[in-house]
Amino acid sequence: MVAVKVGYSFCLFNVFELRGANLERTGVQVKVNGCLYNLFKGIEFKDSRIIDEILDLYHKHEFKIDDYMV
Repeated sequence: MVAVKVGYSFCLFNVFELRGANLERTGVQVKVNGCLYNLFKGIEFKDSRIIDEILDLYHKHEFKIDDYMV
């Protein structure tokens, strides 16, 4: 699973769901259900649009970053 930033929230994705989106680390880590994840974000605007489209397609649960940040 990969944690990806969406505004002030993040979602967990399977790697295959993110095909076509270029990501970079934010330097933040989040912890969900005892699992630690590096938080990623889209590198360019087009990458953020791809992530938004994936969110719409899969209806992912969003977590507030502040609530899960380590």
